[in-house]
Amino acid sequence: MRNTARWRRSRTRVVLALAAALALTTPTQAHAQDADHGAVRCQKLTQRAEFTSDGRRVPYTVVGELCATDRQLRQARSGRSTVQVLIHGSTYNHTYWNFGTVNGERYSYARRAAAAGFPTFAFDKVGFGASSHPDSSLLTIPVAGDITHRVVQGLRDGSLAGVRFGKVISIGHSWGSVTAWREAIDYRDVDGIIVTGLIHSDSVNDDLPQHNHPALDDPKYRGTNLDVGYTTTKPGSRGWLFHNPADADPDVIAADDNNTPAADQDFHTEVGKDLNPGGEQDGYAMLFSEETRAIRVPVLVVMGSADRLLCGPNIRGGYFDCSSGTAIARQEAAYYAPQARLTACSVPGAGHSITLSRHHGIQDAAAAAWSSSVIGQNGRLHRTPLPAACGSAAGPSSLGSLPRVLR
Repeated sequence: MRNTARWRRSRTRVVLALAAALALTTPTQAHAQDADHGAVRCQKLTQRAEFTSDGRRVPYTVVGELCATDRQLRQARSGRSTVQVLIHGSTYNHTYWNFGTVNGERYSYARRAAAAGFPTFAFDKVGFGASSHPDSSLLTIPVAGDITHRVVQGLRDGSLAGVRFGKVISIGHSWGSVTAWREAIDYRDVDGIIVTGLIHSDSVNDDLPQHNHPALDDPKYRGTNLDVGYTTTKPGSRGWLFHNPADADPDVIAADDNNTPAADQDFHTEVGKDLNPGGEQDGYAMLFSEETRAIRVPVLVVMGSADRLLCGPNIRGGYFDCSSGTAIARQEAAYYAPQARLTACSVPGAGHSITLSRHHGIQDAAAAAWSSSVIGQNGRLHRTPLPAACGSAAGPSSLGSLPRVLR
């Protein structure tokens, strides 16, 4: 009887595993089925509030996804746990952080971070995905910072997730990193910042504006109620802009360049390209400003070595070297205060959208190690080595490689 019971349990596990595998055949299916990555579960959360812009009070709804294990949520009840807030970039939504499985490879920073010990909350910024789409001119970077601040506070006071997190790390990608900068400067309520796909530079090769057009002219958004200030990338352009084709699965690029018409005017979140509200362009000046020296918490910068939008010849006549973490840290050091204890990593071969590159595991591992060693979880620091691709302005990291489990 004991052997029979063991066989039945084993057979059940196999059936469940096969069912999960079948549910992960495409990125969109993976997101819809919401299959577990180990013991990690993701749940949809919403937050309603209002912001003020141009003298107008505008109500909005933010939609996001909390990924955590049951144990992590129980631990969070102590009020001492650390959560990571994931902020996507322009023309993306929260699925940048939880893209799905393509050709057997799982592209999900959100789930990997939770599996490594840090719950994540990735949300659709207002103007993107399933969140509200008000007048695009009102959605400035200070407004994005204010909305992110409300998310941070909701995670801290328990009103968003039902548990109170004691520490918050904000993680931005590209223009989401500008939002992270702005929020940290204006509200000073995060314990650390991970900046990905953003440095204080703009490459002469940055031709993103040439590949943007009004969303209403795009097959995906034609016929919606968007105003003319919303733009998106032209069909077929994202592989060139955001990826190094030598370091990206062609099927990932195709999914990223998704031109499927929007499901309805509620903008149900799906993987692939999204929108860009014109008001956020006011954040461009921060790329050349020392305003970020006001940030007084630890900072990790992660760049793809082949990011053509930001690395290489600069529009101001300089050259930004993204070939190593040490090089990045040395060039960025002047833009951060000493309290930032700046560390940087270079992901070899990765383009702008690091999370969707073949080497995304280096970013995932670096963020997990840095979060454990610098910010900690449940009141404890765990000295975890950073990848060899990381370094500081003082020189390369001497910490060696990460344990295999985090790769």
